[in-house]
Amino acid sequence: MARIKTSTTIERRPPAAAGSAGFTLLELMVVLAVAALAAALVIPRLTTPSAATDAARASRLIAAGLRETREQAIFANDRTAFILDVERRAFRAGNRPAAALPASVEIALGTAESLIADDGRGEILFYPDGSSTGGQILVGSATRSGSDAYEVRVDWLTGRIEFAGHAN
Repeated sequence: MARIKTSTTIERRPPAAAGSAGFTLLELMVVLAVAALAAALVIPRLTTPSAATDAARASRLIAAGLRETREQAIFANDRTAFILDVERRAFRAGNRPAAALPASVEIALGTAESLIADDGRGEILFYPDGSSTGGQILVGSATRSGSDAYEVRVDWLTGRIEFAGHAN
């Protein structure tokens, strides 16, 4: 029987040069500081609503208030008013307490002249059969560049409320 000779050789590598393996504590601290600075600048912008977001939210709140007012008129079998205070940026939907809108929005109401008061308040009336006096409410950001406007329309015949989204 033939014997196989085995030999174990251990390779020796020269020691790594200082600083070539891994990162130093100072480098890690610089990276963490840059990441913290970036987070401090970005996170507040993500959590703070912009003027355009406020306008979209306000127009949806108004549309919901109009729908609720129409439902109250039908359910109570009585005329019910949606009141919009343009100057104070607030509205009252039927029997509900007044709801405030963000200060960063501009509002314009289009309705029958007889339903607009001198103090900046106006009404859209809903009747028991679901119909209304009709009208439209424009909502935009106070700092808008022309593309942050939304429109909520009320059809006078059916009382149907349409949220038009972006209106340019």
